[in-house]
Amino acid sequence: MPIDYEKKWVNIARRQLVGRTIESVKFMSEKLVEDWMWHKVPLQITLSAKPADKDKRNKIVMTPVADDEHNNGGALSFEGFQQDKFLIETTLPTL
Repeated sequence: MPIDYEKKWVNIARRQLVGRTIESVKFMSEKLVEDWMWHKVPLQITLSAKPADKDKRNKIVMTPVADDEHNNGGALSFEGFQQDKFLIETTLPTL
């Protein structure tokens, strides 16, 4: 992968995510899954507006997807570390 391409997407992610906090975590509604014609129900994570945002309604909802074409809901994987020591690996599934 070209470095410029990687930098572009890392910078976009940083601008969107850094400085926000998690407000809620829930599974996507059955209606929305049906509207999107999906078969898998992913978690949705709502992030707050950034502290500097004048409009506190500037929230983000993150939805794991199966691929970059949004063909279905996706699982969410995370790893936990403390002082560079691996603690946990968990995958939050779709329903």
